[in-house]
Amino acid sequence: MLALAFACVVFMTIVPFASAEESSPQIKPNSANPSSLQRLRERELVDAQLPLKGDLEPSFKDELSGSIGLGTVVVPRFEGGSKYIPVPYIPLQLKYKGFQLRTRGLGLEADVIPSRIIDAGPIIQARLGRNGVDDSRVDALNEVNPAMEVGGYLQINSPPILNKKDSAFVRASLVQDVVGAHRGAIGEVSTGYGLAITDKLRMGVNVSSSYASGDFMNSYFTVSPVESQRSSLTRFTADSGIKDIGATVYATYNLKGPWGISTILGYSRLLGDAANSSITQEAGNPNRIFTGLFVTRSFGKPAY
Repeated sequence: MLALAFACVVFMTIVPFASAEESSPQIKPNSANPSSLQRLRERELVDAQLPLKGDLEPSFKDELSGSIGLGTVVVPRFEGGSKYIPVPYIPLQLKYKGFQLRTRGLGLEADVIPSRIIDAGPIIQARLGRNGVDDSRVDALNEVNPAMEVGGYLQINSPPILNKKDSAFVRASLVQDVVGAHRGAIGEVSTGYGLAITDKLRMGVNVSSSYASGDFMNSYFTVSPVESQRSSLTRFTADSGIKDIGATVYATYNLKGPWGISTILGYSRLLGDAANSSITQEAGNPNRIFTGLFVTRSFGKPAY
């Protein structure tokens, strides 16, 4: 039985209302028919309470659009490790009729709800294992094969907050290993804010925290008595709990034509048993940095 804890975030949004004067047609009442004046006043009252068209019901286009790119991310070699490796990365975003398919981390997610306010859908992602590490102590531990995780997410997006070129979101996701690598689950909550600094430059920041199940923590952070004898690492038993907390800063700059360049820099800190494990304390580091640089090319018109 997996125990997962999520923080609930209440997101307040403000939707502008149309004025009765602008949205109501200029109908001249018929003095001979008093009911026409009454119907006009009722129509004005209803129209004044309706949001502007497009605020909650965007106009989606029957045209494929998006972007694709190529780059590299540099990430820790394994959970709790202090050594880093470069990983090729292909950032992808496809939009069609309000639906989206995009890369996130080392995986793909789909947005199956055609709405500006709500994103939700399935996730499939990879997670690096722990084998062939350039550390004799870690190599003496039981291997953890690369994992394939499947799950879903829900994201609430805000309308513009400070101006017409910014946005914020809150998000929760849950994934489960389906290939028997760590046999565990990971839940994550995050929030972020993005702002277009100029017509070409957009920047943003995201903050996140994740919770790991007992099977996940046991696979990556437990050192059994037998493993302790083989590796000289101190015996340790890891339980489920909050695994980490971190922040990410990103920037995207539009070059000439459809070309652009993006960069990302993140920091996260292992917490609880993930930080206290002898794997982290004696052969790794609870502080983790990751970075990436990509060149992208956009195509088509925005889907909404």
